[in-house]
Amino acid sequence: MIADKNKYNTIEGPGFAAFIDLYDSTYAWDQNSDTSVEMLGELYELVEKNTDKFGGHIGNFTGDGFLFLFKNVENCILCLSRIIEQWKSVRRKYVEKYSADGVVVPDDKFLALRTGVSFGNFGSLNMRDKVHYAGSGINKAQRCEAESKEYFKRAKIGELESPNYIFVDSSAENLIFSRTNFYISGQLDAQFKGYVQSNTAIEKADFEFKKQFIYAVWPKKKSGLSGKSAKEMEKLAFAQAKENIGNRLLIASQSVKSGIMMYGLSETAIGGNKNRLLEEAVKSYKDALKVYSFDFAPEDYAKMQNNLGIAFLDQADLFVGEERKQKLQEAIAAYKQALRTYTSSSPEYYAGYHLGISSAIRKQAIMLAGEAKELKLNEAIKSCKKALSVVAFETFPKQYALAQNNLGNVFKIQSNSLLGEKKKQKIKEAIKAYRESLRVYTFESSPEDYGRTQNNLGNALKNEAEVLANKAKSEKIKEAVSAFKEALKVYDFDSSPFYYAGTQNNLAISLKEQAKFVSGKEKLEKLKEAINAYRQALRIYNIDTMPEYYALVNYNLAYVFKEYAKLFTGKESKRKIKKALEIYNESLRVYTSDYYPDRYQFAVTEISKLNSILKNNGVKK
Repeated sequence: MIADKNKYNTIEGPGFAAFIDLYDSTYAWDQNSDTSVEMLGELYELVEKNTDKFGGHIGNFTGDGFLFLFKNVENCILCLSRIIEQWKSVRRKYVEKYSADGVVVPDDKFLALRTGVSFGNFGSLNMRDKVHYAGSGINKAQRCEAESKEYFKRAKIGELESPNYIFVDSSAENLIFSRTNFYISGQLDAQFKGYVQSNTAIEKADFEFKKQFIYAVWPKKKSGLSGKSAKEMEKLAFAQAKENIGNRLLIASQSVKSGIMMYGLSETAIGGNKNRLLEEAVKSYKDALKVYSFDFAPEDYAKMQNNLGIAFLDQADLFVGEERKQKLQEAIAAYKQALRTYTSSSPEYYAGYHLGISSAIRKQAIMLAGEAKELKLNEAIKSCKKALSVVAFETFPKQYALAQNNLGNVFKIQSNSLLGEKKKQKIKEAIKAYRESLRVYTFESSPEDYGRTQNNLGNALKNEAEVLANKAKSEKIKEAVSAFKEALKVYDFDSSPFYYAGTQNNLAISLKEQAKFVSGKEKLEKLKEAINAYRQALRIYNIDTMPEYYALVNYNLAYVFKEYAKLFTGKESKRKIKKALEIYNESLRVYTSDYYPDRYQFAVTEISKLNSILKNNGVKK
């Protein structure tokens, strides 16, 4: 009874997972296995019929229960309620049958159905021509079903009476949009087993019981209007109109919750799954904006536009070319809409939205070259300065720190196209901005911001080292390595995969630079460390899910192999050069003369040089 790929289409999360468990089934099996097989066959027929009717998918069969997967929580609840209703007569038949066989019925819940529903991620796994499902949503649904055991035995829960209970956890309850169509109990205490992050980000997570809530729900029956007088109909119509307004607001509120939840899930996802979650978040925010218009609810309108801007910015990081350009334009448009509500008289919001615009414009600039790039960077600086015109370290420290961090990012990019003293000055401005940001961001109070800013500071220090020489250069690179390692106290592969990969890439670059100041075995070790750091980054990045970052790591890794080749002679040296060529060409799957022209030109030049070396040594390309 495991889902058969030939019979059922697969379904991918995020969505709603539900379990139906046959209570006391182990006892029933021990008493009469033949009757149990017959009974489970009838239960499966009900499951199959109703799951098809309500647009769900049958997942794994657990031995005494079924997994269901839905995209809509209301349909999930309706499906489960219909199965429970139809099971009542079937259950009576089998209770009587067991009794007739001399089996002692243990209690009045014998063979009743117990449920658990949760929202979360899940996906399909093909194993031996069968489709299995796994994921956080399924794990939480199992816990919800297990925690319902004591409540399931109660004769009444609020307005509900046994056995008409469907148990959902908070994540599913929050997403019931048509709440007037369901009875929903108050909060029922539950203890879910789980892991909690330690106070120190680099310590091992501790196991604990996390306090949660579950709810008993059941659909309401529809009442007809036949026999109502005109006056009664008028009252009902007025009440319905008020209810419709309330429902619209409620649906908007639930859309916001759904969007925030989807965005939260996206933060630890990567690639296609991350984009799918962000698309769901964007859809939810747009649904909320159907109610929260600028005229009707200007503050909520601004907040939703801000949320859209953030989601579009995150999506932009997943694309290249026109798709990336489009997402950045959408982000800027959303932030500008938010600024229709909040002016400089609301400094916290005004600053935040301008900083969002600054980030999007900076990312646009990276895709350009020459004068067009410089104009975009100047636009980004203007947006940062608009934010800093209304916030200060003493009044709004978080916004102040973010503005300084953003300024540092822009100054650092500007420095890349400068030379001599102008370059030095711009890098110093970037370093000063990052250090100003770290007056607010500490490892203890703001670990994620601290990690991000340390990573940015490391990059600026690395860039400063490029305009220095000898011991001064070596010392500056050492500072950069230290900053990247500070960032990696916060970022790890499991909890922050995206930032972990980026910081490993930056660390590798600095280690490669350190290798220039040593020789022999020590140089070899530094280059090996760099290669290892790049490979850590490539645990996250690939051409399909994160093409821009995949290209950047390969672009840098190729240079390491070129340097590596210099430590060898003969065939081994040629092998390393060929590896560098292979990796540079891999980066050109993303970098073109239209998009990222600077990196494209550098890679093409390096490929030409390496091919010349091989040719001069009598090696075919």
